[in-house]
Amino acid sequence: MMLKLEETKIQETDFSKEVIVCHPHDPVKDILQVLKLKNIGSVVVINSNGQVVGLFSQRDYLIRVPIEKLNLDKENIETYMNANPLKLYLDSNLSGAISALATSNSRYIVLIDDDEKPLGVLSQGDVIKYLAKSIKVLESTFS
Repeated sequence: MMLKLEETKIQETDFSKEVIVCHPHDPVKDILQVLKLKNIGSVVVINSNGQVVGLFSQRDYLIRVPIEKLNLDKENIETYMNANPLKLYLDSNLSGAISALATSNSRYIVLIDDDEKPLGVLSQGDVIKYLAKSIKVLESTFS
């Protein structure tokens, strides 16, 4: 039995199905509070049609928000979000998702429908958990 990532669909993983969204003009401070309260690493930024226009992560905050910014109430997420997040469809293969994560600077992929509306978020951690679980199954099969 082999683990065939080209045949494994993203929807077979334990990706985060609860999509936490915000809008481009939401204050940074509010979104940071959501990240903390929900204990999550990212929020999907959507437009008024519900389509993905960006992703804001803890890493974006650490890298893009200057420490000397004291007035986060007035700063919009749009200023600091990744406006070109990785996006894939649920029926994309896991191999492609792993390649995208490995070759980009991102730790998250927004999973979308045909209208570019968010269905979930696949993180590097989700991929690692899936691979670890698959390896255990393989080991138990051959031991």
